[in-house]
Amino acid sequence: MLRIDSELPDNRRSLFVCSECYEDVGCGVISLSVKTEGSKVLWTDFGYENNYENARLDSYRDVGPFRFDRLQYEAALQEVAAQLKY
Repeated sequence: MLRIDSELPDNRRSLFVCSECYEDVGCGVISLSVKTEGSKVLWTDFGYENNYENARLDSYRDVGPFRFDRLQYEAALQEVAAQLKY
């Protein structure tokens, strides 16, 4: 919900991370830009990156953008967060 700073440059967000190296950006992540515009949340600029090269966006240029209703988006994230606490 964009409440904390991202671990990636340019405030990009991790979408998929290596299941064996959880939270190790050096292993590589699929990332994206998440922006809010009024009542919408936008996912754009998907790419692959790690912590030693610039993000590579070319392979993912045909992915997105995706638009979500902000209230539904935040409710879905809160629901998942609550489930992860158990």
